[in-house]
Amino acid sequence: MNRRLLPILALYAVAAAAIVFLYRDAYSQDGGLHFLLARWAWKRPITFVEVWARPGFTVLYSLPAQLGYLPAKLFSVLITALAAWQTAAAARALKLERPWMAAPFLLASPVLFLLSTETMTEPLFALAFATALRLHFEGRIALSLVVASLLPTLRPEGFFLCAVWALYDRRPRLLLLGLATAVWVIAAWALSGDPFYLVHHWPWN
Repeated sequence: MNRRLLPILALYAVAAAAIVFLYRDAYSQDGGLHFLLARWAWKRPITFVEVWARPGFTVLYSLPAQLGYLPAKLFSVLITALAAWQTAAAARALKLERPWMAAPFLLASPVLFLLSTETMTEPLFALAFATALRLHFEGRIALSLVVASLLPTLRPEGFFLCAVWALYDRRPRLLLLGLATAVWVIAAWALSGDPFYLVHHWPWN
């Protein structure tokens, strides 16, 4: 699979990197805001647990964001390439014919391709979801649940996906699906002094 997958990922990386350098702005203000929140989180630690900042994204991007906006955008290209790799690996774990084809179908999605050149949360969410699915298909259930627990820290719909996952496989170890959220709640409590910080700061709409 690697012989076919690597050229696809390389072609994507070159095309996406070209867009990053040719179009140095963002199509949405959200990308710039996420970048700034990640960049300055070390100066204002409460940012790491804020709902809008998305803690999983902020923690990971807080380091490349120190290098500047373009390096952070290139980091998104890397994240998306890894998401495509994991998607193909999930297809292989399912024993699908031509599993490597999953990567170009993912990368050729216009919306994902656009977001992959921005500092948005969607590519990282796709990486976590694809990795969790791959681990599940490989029979590494506990680890897949731990990875899936990261989804709510990346995007709000992560809570919904975790709920669907819980309905699909009701076992005691499903408590692992709440692991990252529990860490988020505890960290928010420690940084803010408010045990209900997430409830009090969740956007009303």
